Amino acid sequence: MGKQIVSNSVVSFELFCKLFPLDPTRETLEAFQIFDEDGSGTVEISELMLVLVSLVNVSVKDKCQFIFDLFDEDRNGQLSQDAVEVVLSANHMQPRSAMTKKAKLILRSVGKGSDGITVDELIVCAEKFPNILFPKLELC
Repeated sequence: MGKQIVSNSVVSFELFCKLFPLDPTRETLEAFQIFDEDGSGTVEISELMLVLVSLVNVSVKDKCQFIFDLFDEDRNGQLSQDAVEVVLSANHMQPRSAMTKKAKLILRSVGKGSDGITVDELIVCAEKFPNILFPKLELC
């Protein structure tokens, strides 16, 4: 198994603005709050890293492996539905609650009857349905 890339580090809104050189506007706060669903004022750094990997030009296989290294925290070789929801939420820049149906669809479509999805199944899903995992993001 791969090593864990990021620990459970969190990023505040202030640090978010510094990392992505953004002005702390209402719109920036609203974007940050997409990831801060619990209203704690912080987000997991792994979720922000997901957005960045969606923007770089690497193969689907490499992106999927990165996601696995980032979110298979217990190293059981599968991503749970919860982890898939987090991935979809970050990549679609939508609240996690809006991604439950898509996560269930992915698990049903490519998961082999388990409660999770393997890296190989994630790659199949990403290649078969490219916009589900890695939608095209338009940058301002």
